[in-house]
Formats: sequence, C-alpha cells, structure tokens
Amino acid sequence: MEDTIYNHDNGEIYTDRTWNYYIMGAKDIPNDFRVYLARNRPNPVGILGSKATGEPPLCLSHCVVDALRVAIDASRQDSGYDTEHFLNIDVPVTNESVVDASDVKISEFLLYEP
Repeated sequence: MEDTIYNHDNGEIYTDRTWNYYIMGAKDIPNDFRVYLARNRPNPVGILGSKATGEPPLCLSHCVVDALRVAIDASRQDSGYDTEHFLNIDVPVTNESVVDASDVKISEFLLYEP
C-alpha cells in the first residue's frame, strides 16, 4: 500500500514518513486464519529442493484491484453516478485513491435528514 510521491524537478520524496506508509496490523488478520505446512518432500526439479513460487500469487494479486473496482463501481451506482464507463484505478491503490474514485457525496454520511 505504498505510493511514492516525489517532486519531478529535484527528486525530493514527499512520502518518506511512516504516516504515508501503511503496514499491516494485527486487526488485518482474519478471525479464521488457518495455515497448514506442507510435508517435507524432496523436490527433484527445484534448486536445492526449493518449493518457492513467485509468479502465480503475483499474477493473482491483480484480482484485489479488480474487486476494489467492482466495489467502487457499486458504491458509485448507489450514489447515482454513471457506471456505464470503465473506472480507472491507478496502482498502488491507497485509501486516498479509493475515496477519490468513490466520489461519495457528503449528504450520504448523514444519519438523519435535517
């Protein structure tokens, strides 16, 4: 969830503090989180018995962006916006970019009508 923003003229990084870098916390872990370790079986085709994989999880990680796009599109439809066109979300997706893409009206945050 890191979005590096810098000055294009002198290269100064604006997002160099922990306030701009969101790390996962204890509350980000699901309540039911089960991990099973594979049995130690030799891998004759891997380097030194390696069972590491890199590309499948990386390729599937884009599903998160697509899921966010569908959720934002549903939110925009509830707000009465046009949802016929493709919604572009730049990666990395940050909290700010989700709020900007949702374009929620302030009147939707009211619990009652004055």
